[in-house]
Amino acid sequence: MKTKITLLLLLITTIAVAQEYNSFMLEQIESHEKFSYEGVFELFNAQKVDAEIDQNYKLPWNSTLYTEADCKAILDTLAKNGAINIKEGSFSNHVLELNSHFPEFAKNNLMDNFKLSIKESNITNEDLNLKIQNSGTIFYGSNSSSVYKNGSTKLHRWRTLNATFNINTNINTEIYKGSVIFESGFVYGYDYVKIKKSDIGTKMKIGNYKFKVIDVMNNTVILDFKNKINLLDFDLINLNENEERLIATNGMSSGAKTLYKDIYQKFKENPSLSFDEYKKTFHSKFLDLIKSTDLSKEAKEKYLGKEYVAFSSSTKLENAYLYLPKYYSKTFKINLPDN
Repeated sequence: MKTKITLLLLLITTIAVAQEYNSFMLEQIESHEKFSYEGVFELFNAQKVDAEIDQNYKLPWNSTLYTEADCKAILDTLAKNGAINIKEGSFSNHVLELNSHFPEFAKNNLMDNFKLSIKESNITNEDLNLKIQNSGTIFYGSNSSSVYKNGSTKLHRWRTLNATFNINTNINTEIYKGSVIFESGFVYGYDYVKIKKSDIGTKMKIGNYKFKVIDVMNNTVILDFKNKINLLDFDLINLNENEERLIATNGMSSGAKTLYKDIYQKFKENPSLSFDEYKKTFHSKFLDLIKSTDLSKEAKEKYLGKEYVAFSSSTKLENAYLYLPKYYSKTFKINLPDN
């Protein structure tokens, strides 16, 4: 009798766990369905907004930029004067901190033109490898000094950099050793290309990236990139005939998102597709995707078709330009000081 009761309890527990798992899976599917539906529905049913000229905007490729030689000097100075340490963070246990400074001539547009990330971290805490986030938070400051020479005083000013990267490992002692390899870049120019409705079906190129124009809609261009891209590196601007930027009066901003060929084609056939109709077509595909436990780009393409990228403007497209910054890059290594 005791054995029967034990088996019955085991069966009830198994059923409860299975129901909980199925409930969790259904929630995941519902979340994926709703998120993807709303994102694509917005592309095909863009709100009509009033546009105005952005009087303060200057085309990136017409801006005054540092030369490649300047960019090299900037990053060389940053690497040469860099120092790292580990300290307690404000919102996390500990952070890796990088302090350095720029050469005196580099004073303008640092926030827009400079990028920094961790390429590789080899820091240990009592033989435990620390997991450090690749992206961090950067603060720009300033410093100055005066030099008295030949009867006159000369003032020197330069910009400083303080970058912090969250550490996701619990630290027990203050004993560290190792090094970090940083990836840095500074903008020296821009690649850009105009995309028109007549370009649909055309293969184009921007920088080192090849793509095909899938569609040009009210305020969106849909592209099929041959290479893997970082969406944050690209931007779309909408210009009038005088090459002035058009922006929405209601403050809406432009953006970029991925979508998939099968979903795009379904909305192309019926831009007013309801969520219920959408689920009838794609629910089983999302179910198979979640069951596979693989949410990689390749897995999504297996169930939902080729991955496309949609770049949207806040206003109806007149002259759409896709642009991409060109970076002078430098990788450099900094060692932790001895404890």
